Parts: sequence; structure tokens; C-alpha cells
Amino acid sequence: MADAATAELLLAVAAGDVPRVRAALADGADVNARNEADATPLDVACGEDRLDVVTCLLAHHRMDVAKASPMLLWTVCERGAGAMVAQLLAHPTTNPMTLLPSGWNVLFALCSTPRMAEMLSLFVDHPRVDWNVPIHGETPLQRAVQEQAWHYVAVLLQDPRVHVNVFVVHGVHTCSRQKRTTLLHAACDANDADVVVALLRRPDINRHCQIKNQGTAFAWTVVRRNRAILELFLALPDDDINLPNNDGMPPLHLAIDYHDDDHIAHRLLCEPHLRRDATNALGNTALHMASQRGWTSLVEALLGDNVNVQNAAGDTPASVALLHGQYDLALRFYRDFGARVNTVMSNGLTPLLCACQHGHLALVRVLLASPWLERDVTDQHGNSAHMLACYTDPRVFFALWTIRDDEMAATNEVGRTILHVACEYGRGAVVAALLPRTMNDVNAPDADGSTPLLLACTSNHGAVVAQLLAVSEVDTDRADKVRNVLALRGHASVVAALLSVHANVHAIDNDGNTPLLVASVANHASVVAQLLSDHSVDMTKTNKDGRMALHVAARAGHVRVLQLLLEARPAAIDLRSADGTTALMEAVDHRKPGAVTFLLRHPCIDANAVDKDGNTALMRHCMRSSNYDVLEALLSSPKVDINRRNHAGATALALACHANDPMLAAQLMQRPQLDVSTIDASCGHIALAVACALQYVYVVRKLLSSPEMDVNYRDASGLTTLLQVCLNEGNVKIVHLLLERPEIDTSVRDKHGNSALILATRQGHPGIVRALLAHGSCHVNAVNDAGSSALHDACQARNAVDLVPLLLRSPSIDVNCLDKKGQTPLMVACVSAADAVIDLLLDHPRINVSTSGHEHFGPLQIAVRQRAVEVVTRLIQHPTAVVEVAYEWVFLAWVRAVNNQHLPLLSALAARVDVNKALVMPDRSCDDEQRRARMASARPGASVGADLRWMHPKVKVEWVASTNRRECADATVASCKTGKNALMVACLFSNDAMVDLLMSQPTIDVNAVDMVHNIVICVQR
Repeated sequence: MADAATAELLLAVAAGDVPRVRAALADGADVNARNEADATPLDVACGEDRLDVVTCLLAHHRMDVAKASPMLLWTVCERGAGAMVAQLLAHPTTNPMTLLPSGWNVLFALCSTPRMAEMLSLFVDHPRVDWNVPIHGETPLQRAVQEQAWHYVAVLLQDPRVHVNVFVVHGVHTCSRQKRTTLLHAACDANDADVVVALLRRPDINRHCQIKNQGTAFAWTVVRRNRAILELFLALPDDDINLPNNDGMPPLHLAIDYHDDDHIAHRLLCEPHLRRDATNALGNTALHMASQRGWTSLVEALLGDNVNVQNAAGDTPASVALLHGQYDLALRFYRDFGARVNTVMSNGLTPLLCACQHGHLALVRVLLASPWLERDVTDQHGNSAHMLACYTDPRVFFALWTIRDDEMAATNEVGRTILHVACEYGRGAVVAALLPRTMNDVNAPDADGSTPLLLACTSNHGAVVAQLLAVSEVDTDRADKVRNVLALRGHASVVAALLSVHANVHAIDNDGNTPLLVASVANHASVVAQLLSDHSVDMTKTNKDGRMALHVAARAGHVRVLQLLLEARPAAIDLRSADGTTALMEAVDHRKPGAVTFLLRHPCIDANAVDKDGNTALMRHCMRSSNYDVLEALLSSPKVDINRRNHAGATALALACHANDPMLAAQLMQRPQLDVSTIDASCGHIALAVACALQYVYVVRKLLSSPEMDVNYRDASGLTTLLQVCLNEGNVKIVHLLLERPEIDTSVRDKHGNSALILATRQGHPGIVRALLAHGSCHVNAVNDAGSSALHDACQARNAVDLVPLLLRSPSIDVNCLDKKGQTPLMVACVSAADAVIDLLLDHPRINVSTSGHEHFGPLQIAVRQRAVEVVTRLIQHPTAVVEVAYEWVFLAWVRAVNNQHLPLLSALAARVDVNKALVMPDRSCDDEQRRARMASARPGASVGADLRWMHPKVKVEWVASTNRRECADATVASCKTGKNALMVACLFSNDAMVDLLMSQPTIDVNAVDMVHNIVICVQR
């Protein structure tokens, strides 16, 4: 009876019939029974969202909610059925802390899911809910904070049992941005006023907890500039407004240090119990920090008896303002706020020295107005206020003009007086004011021996130099040692001033350079022009290397300087250095094409002047690494003799060859002015290689006529002349000349193992191949490192139709040779789709079309894959062809033959395949959806009629044949999906000849059916 009642209960719950449910329960039904789906009546009722049935079930005294599905409560919450959740929570057997299959409980799931605040509120104050039980190390409150669901946090805080002094992980969900902090800190950081209010109302909240780099929550609120939350803290009777953070900074200091305005700081100053004189770890008060920021209004609000208070470094607020460039505020400190004017700052300067150093005239005047100012002070380098003023602003100097004679003669740590400083920095007005009082010290040297005149010269202050030179007491002889420095730096105005007093223009430095030499090297044309304007200048003076100004300018490539020097003395162009070089040679040796071109255009130039070895500028260039621009400049000049010989009898071409520079030799050999009679065996193998590359047959014949010429010489790349000719655009006549030499080695290989025959074949040179084959020592079957022979390369080379017959005529040719990839020449020809070459190979008596280095992969398979039906037909018909029915490619060839209606191939294959087999093939491990998506994206709108490579959606087969015929109707195309055989397709095409051919086969089955049970007659209809 009970079992029948339980069955009735399950049916009634499923039907949602409340009276039947009550009747079944009254008959003793098991309210916790399970149906075939392992669901209790309560699970079913909740799943059907039948609140009335749930109410009825929960009212039963034997109801045990714990026996229902552990997902029941979460499923109802997720659906948003608040009334049903409330009834479930009210039942005494409901356990809200039950773990879900995911390892969480309902509380965690709610805190991690959006839009669940209403459901979450139903669990607040529930007696069986413990909000402080961690799962995987965190509570629901911590989970809500990590998800930044602050409205969930506000709901949880309504339950007084929730622990609020917990640490939470707050921030962006990346390991580098998350931080561990308190709940109060996190709420302040999120600027959520509701949560902050709820936390501050909790009596157990710890507001004084310090977090590293943040301090208390109030301090962090100040840093974050959350003004609304700031007012919440300030409204508390026992706020922590003076509590410093871990770095010792109280909130007022944080407000000044972290903000771009002073609004927060002014708000804190309104609090009566704020400690304004609090200091941080550096001893700075709020006044120090406000002075550093330059906030005048805040400084005025903080002013009191602490205007001269010093921090740990000894700086007052006024000093801090000066050190940080707040000069206007510093001026007010000294003028209006009574700051001390003689305080030594942490940088060792007094306010007066600092104001002079930065050229702040208004501040200097304010300081000078103080009766307590001490003016006789210096910085740590011994500079007085007058010296510092000379560094920056002369107006400040004249504001300090009252100066004693002993101050005038005082020196700093480098031995410089005020006059030295004024001359070095070009303060002409100051120099003019000082000269009448410093006549006795006008030539005084500093610690480095520099006089005021020398300092003005090296600093390029021409006006100051003129002022000093106007004084008769100035010693100009001491400027000789710096004149070369002036020329090097291009100080033209100073040089002009010195020349005006007839200074020594031939003073030399430690390297023997005169000012003209130095200016020429440094390319200071204006200084060179000024020096040359002095008639006493001797431009033939040399330095210790024996070079004149013309030589150093040429080797540096300074065309403008060369022009000035040659305008002053045109005949000096061929003057020689101590090494016997001319200016042209210097320019050529140092690769200065601009200078070379300029010198060659000069009318007085001797372009063929020689050095002590008899080498011209061109020869010297050929002996070194070549520069194209310099070579072009030399060869473009008609003045240069390209055929001249040096003392050893070598020409420029011979020198280029001896330097192992084939590119340079080729450029010389192509010049029309070259006398080919000068090319002989002394030029070496480089000349032979270049002549062969340029196809100069006469030159090659002349060089090969010499027994001294080594025709088998290898260059740096390992190539002989014969290999180079075969590799490049070869000349048959040159090949014949090379092969006439009895010692020629035709078996030589390059670094990849290629012989001359392989290279010539690869480059498509039938004439050269013919010449090599005619030479008795040429091995026609030689292979390279990849195992390829000349026949392999010929099958895919240009002029293959001419090359292959030449090789096939060789009686020893191996037509079935395998390379290291397992390919024969026939396979290479099939890959290249060279039909004419394939015909030539198939006509050879020793060809074997079944030879291959791979099992089940040879010429036939390649031709089938490339859809070369004609080639497949010829290969299958060849007597050496091995065709097995089991081979997949045989059936693929059959499908291609049917697809193309190729009767010869069909006839050749009919005896080797099952003619009744459906034209489908197993799918080659590709995903149906990806294949269809790829086809749709590549050819939008394409259907089966456009491409019958069709993937069957259920049996995963690939339609291989394609009807792609315009006359094929949609219905016919649709019927091609159903696995028809060749005879059915022939009927679809209405190809009578194809039908006759297939019907002639003894194994044909005219009653075969396709996937939709159609026979041939149905298809034909």
C-alpha cells in the first residue's frame, strides 16, 4: 500500500496536483522517495517552480530537505524564486552550509554571481548560517570583496555575526595588481560610502589598523581624496586625525604630499585638535611640506611661532622653498614672515648665495634690504655672491656692486677671481666695470695657469677678448698656446681679434699642429679663411706626421677647406707629405669621394702622380678594399691613366687581382680605356674568373694560353672557373676553351656537392651540357649532397625539353636514380607537371614507373593528386606499372576519371577497381563544422553544386567526385550526395559512351542502389 502511495505521490508532484499530493501523503507515501531520475518529490516540485506543492511537501512531518539534491537550494536561488528560498530556509532540516559539487556552498555561490543581492539578503540573520566559515581559505565576505561586489558586502554587514576585522584581497584580478588589506581600507579605496558607514557603526571595528604603504583607513582616505568618506571619519568623536602611518607621516602631511591642491589640507586644519607642529621621519613639519609645494595660502594658514623651525637636515621652511625653486614664496618668507636671512641651508648656501646662484634679482634686493644680512660669505667651492652673480645674471652683480678691493682679489678653490669668472662667462658689462680696478691682476693666472684673456678666448667670447686686448697691460703672448684650441673649436671671432693684434699664427701644439692645420682637420672654414687672410701664414708647415694643411683636409674630406687652401695657393695641390703622398692620394686612401672629385677637377692636378713605389692614386686604391664611389670618381676622370705600371710593372688591374677583389677587377676590365694587352698571366686566377664572368672570350683565350694559369684553382667559396661558368650565364665558347686544357678537372664539386654538369643543367644551359657530355671525363650519373643527379635537375629546369634528351642519350644514364628524398627523375617531372618531359622519360627503354623510395607513393600517386588525368593514363598503361586494387590512390584515380568523364583512364582502371563501389571515401581526420565554416568563408554562397567535396553530417564521409557542370540541375546535384557509383554518375551526365564502357564490364551491377535506395533507372529518370 505504501509503495502504491509513493508512486502516486511521485506522479502527483510531477503533475503539480496539490490535492493528489495531500491524499498520497495521507496514505503513507514516502515524502523523501526518489524517482527513476534519482530526484525526490521536493526536487521535482522545485524544478517545476510549484510553490504550492513545495509548501505542501515541507509541511509534512517526515520531510528531510537534506535528502534532496545538494544543488536544490542553489538552483532555486539561481532562478530567483525568493518565496521558495524563504520556505526552504525556514524548514528545520535545511542546511545552508551544505557543500555543492563545486566545493563551495550556497553562500559562496551567491557572492560570486551577479544580481543575487536579494537572494543573499534571505540568508541574513539565519540561525544555521555561519558567515565566518572559510572555504579554500576565504569567507563569503572576502569573496564578495574580491569580486568587487560592494552591494553584496552591504547586505552581509546587516548580519551582526559577520567578522569585519578581516583581511581581504582587493584590486584588479591580476597577481601584480591585487593587494591584501582590511575590509575598511578596501571600502575606502572603493569609495563606497554605504559600506564605510555600516563599518564605522560597528562597535567592534578596528579603525587604527595600519597597512603597509597605506597607514590607517583614515590616512588612506586622505591619500585617495575621498572627501565624502573623509567627512564620515571626521564626524566620529574619537577620530585618528593625528595618527601617523608606517612611514611616520600624519594625515595632514599625506594631504600635502599626495595631492595637487590644498583643499584636503585646509579641511583638516579646520579640526581643533589637529597637531600642526607634528613632524615626519625627516623632521619636516606641515609648514616645511607646504613650502616645498609652494602653496602660499596653506603656508599662511600654518604660520605661527614656527617660521624658523628646522628639520633634520637643518632647513627652515624658507630654506625648503628656496631649495625647491619656490622663489616667490621664499621672497615672502624673508620680506613678510620674518624668516632669518643668514641660515645656512643643507646644500651649504645662505639665502643670498642661493638667490645669486639662480639669478633671482627681486629676492636679492629683499635680502640686501635686511640690516642683519651677512654679505661676506662663500659657498663650498669658495665662490662669493659676486662670482655666483657673474655665473647667472649681471643685473644681480650690479645689485651687489658695493665691493671692496680685497674682495676683488679674492679667489675661489680653482684660483679664479671675479674677473676670471666674468671673462669665462662673457659678462662684458661686468668686465668693463672691473677692469679699472683690476689692472694689477689682469694677467693673473688661475690654478690651471689660465689668465682672464685665455678663459675668454676658449669660451668664444669675442667681445670680451676685444675689451681685454684694448688694455695695454694685457699680455697677448700667453694666448699662443690656446690658439690651436680656438682653431679646433672654430672660434672665428676670437681668432679675428687675436689676429688684429698680430698674434703668432705659427704657434704649434704638442703634435706639431699649427692653427691652420687644426682648423683644416676640424673643418672650420671660417677660421681657415681668417688665417689665410694673414699674409704671414705658411700653409706648407707640417705636423709631426709630415703632413700639411692640404693633406689633412683631403684625408678628412673637407671640400670647402680644400677650396680655400687651393684658392690661396693653386700650385700647392701636388705638394707631397713626408711619406711622398699627394692630397689626392690622401683622399683616395681614406675613401673621401667628394674630395677626390674636387681635386680631380682642379686644372693643376697631376692625377697620375706616383708615390715612392711608383703607385698612382688609382693603384693605391686597388691595393686596398675598394670603395665604389671613390673608384667611380677616379675612373670617370679622363686624367687618370688606367694602364700605367708601377715600379714592379703591375697595373691597377693586376693589383686588384692580387688583392683578391673580383668586383674591383670586373669594374676595371669593363672600362673601354683598358688596354687588354696588359692582361696577362701575372694577373692570376682572379683575372681569368672575371674574364669568364664577363664572357670576354679573347681575354680568356689569352690567359689560358699561358701554362702558368691554374684552371683548377678554387676561390674563397670553393668554386673553380669551370663551376663559376656553369653556375652563371655561361658562354659555350669559354667552356670549350676550358675543356681544351688537358689538366681540367670536370669532376670537381662545390660545397654542396654539385658537379659542373649538375650546375649547368640546373641553370638551363643546353650548349654547356652538350660540351660537358662530349668530354670524356664527365660523369653523367654524379649526385650532389642531396642525392640529386643532373637528370633530376633537368626535369624541373628551364629548357628541360632540350636538356633531358641530351642526358637520356648517354648510354650510361641511370634514369631510375633515387635522391635522398626517395624521388626519381620521373617523380620530379610529375611534381613539376612537365608533360613533355614525362613523355621523354616514359619513352626510355630502361624507365620503371614503379620505382620509388617510398612505399605506396610514386609517379602514379603524384599524378593522381595533381589531377593530371592524361599522365595517369599513360603511367597506368606503361608495362612497368604496378597497380593494386587495395591502393587508396587507385580508387582516387577512378573517382577523378569519373569526375572528368575520361574514357581512356576509365578503360585502363576498370579492370583494377570495383566499378560498383560508391564514390565516397573516408574522412581524413578533419572537423565537419570547421571544414564547412572554412568553405563558407572562402567561397560565400557556395553549395554542393559548386563543389561536391561534401562532408556528410552523420556518417562522416567525404564526397570526392565533382559534377561542377552548368547543365547539372539543382535536383540532380542534390541527388549526388547519396553515394552513387560510376554508372549512376554517367547517367547523371547523360554520357552514352561512358555508360557503354561501364556496361561492358563483366562485374557491373545494374541493380546497385545508392544511400536513398535509388537504382540506375531511377537516377536516369
